[in-house]
Amino acid sequence: MRRKRTLVLTGVVLLVVALSVQAKPENAGPAEKATGSISIFEPYDDGHREVSFNAHEAKGSRPAKGQMKDLVYDPDGNLRRTFEYDVEYVNVDGDTAYFGAQCTYDSAGTQTGKWLYVKVHDGGTPGRKGDHIGWKWGTETEVSDWVASGTEAPGWWRAATDGNLVVHTK
Repeated sequence: MRRKRTLVLTGVVLLVVALSVQAKPENAGPAEKATGSISIFEPYDDGHREVSFNAHEAKGSRPAKGQMKDLVYDPDGNLRRTFEYDVEYVNVDGDTAYFGAQCTYDSAGTQTGKWLYVKVHDGGTPGRKGDHIGWKWGTETEVSDWVASGTEAPGWWRAATDGNLVVHTK
């Protein structure tokens, strides 16, 4: 009887250990995210932009993070302006992602330190099948609220002419 009880107890202990090893903490695994490298046409001067980004949602104890770079070209293909951003707020919802980023570099020096709200839509692969991006400037509080709600319309909305953006969900 004692031997049977010891075997049962040992089995229960082994089962508990096995289940605890398989359990993952809440921040294990990848967060939902949006990534991309696309070109968009600029109708105001017939130039274009090359935009690349990665925006990862917060997960567990890990904060939202990412970067974005925006290269602005004139109609002749000459680089006119460069923007760089640190992403700090991210909300992924289906095939759309919203993120907020602070401008850390502006080659013209006028937007550094300001906040940008960005909305991207993954329309399929390749990107020219329906990927879109848009943004608008705001305060950090406005941008954070817009990202969280996912209801704010960007100031403009452009289709990708080349490249691809992907909204990654579980």
